[in-house]
Amino acid sequence: MPPSSEVRPDFFIVGAPRCGTTALSTYLAEHPRIGFSRPKETQFFCTDLPGISFHTADLQEYLKLCFGHCAGKNHLAIGEGSVWNLYSKDAVRNILSFNPKARFIIIVRNPIDLCIALYEKRREMLQEDQPSFEQAWQVEEERRLGCSVPVFFRKEIGVPGYRNVASLGEQVEKAFSLIPGRQRLLIVFDDFVANTAAVYAQVLTFLGVPHDGRKEFPQINEGRQIRNPELWALVWGTLLRAHPLLDPVKRMLKVSKLDIYPRLSRLFSERRSEKPPISDTLRAEMRVFFDADIKRLSAAIGRDLTVWS
Repeated sequence: MPPSSEVRPDFFIVGAPRCGTTALSTYLAEHPRIGFSRPKETQFFCTDLPGISFHTADLQEYLKLCFGHCAGKNHLAIGEGSVWNLYSKDAVRNILSFNPKARFIIIVRNPIDLCIALYEKRREMLQEDQPSFEQAWQVEEERRLGCSVPVFFRKEIGVPGYRNVASLGEQVEKAFSLIPGRQRLLIVFDDFVANTAAVYAQVLTFLGVPHDGRKEFPQINEGRQIRNPELWALVWGTLLRAHPLLDPVKRMLKVSKLDIYPRLSRLFSERRSEKPPISDTLRAEMRVFFDADIKRLSAAIGRDLTVWS
């Protein structure tokens, strides 16, 4: 078996959150000629986002923990899927320093839908304490100033800003300025949902991997709702408080993840039957806010996305 230092990722799904990256990562990880990191998201290269940084800064330890299972396999491509890489100011540059030939996959989505989906995920993970998305949207200025920040928020972006996270035009522009054109693939979430098989085939071609004949594309990481919020807050909240103790445990066990959250979440949650509603007034406000950024994104990718606004 070759040393872990020889097992190095050569493609990165870098964002954005709640845009189908988990589904795409799952499909690719099941391809016999593709190796994928465990866990999907390491955030190893997000050196400017200490709130979510990987539990080691040592490159060899990162490679061994996350890609050791790929050693000795006949993989044509090896990747990972850290969605905060796109938002990070450092990650893309760090990845290109690590591997100048790295390939990047970016998925973008209507920012209004992204914000609502991210709000629901944060509620599920106890990183959002406002009872409605509209209230969360309205307190963002307070949060930017350090007030009204949820107790368990991981500070993945410095401030918990839905406006910041969903401003994808700015983020894609920055990424495109660093990544050579032949090394990047941008996917629009609408296309991924409308014809998953076609987008999957497009990704395989981009990665230089033959098609595996996959025809089934089950929904992955769909929106969920907690059945017993009080008990969930007690159980998961206790584990979040103990989070600082988990990194030493992972080091001791020589693993990159403990898989606690997915297992618990399945016990306490169920698939959401419908999207949470927002008022016409709030939707209009969000359209105005994101209008310029959507035009910026449209210009960056050469496709008119103003239907979103």
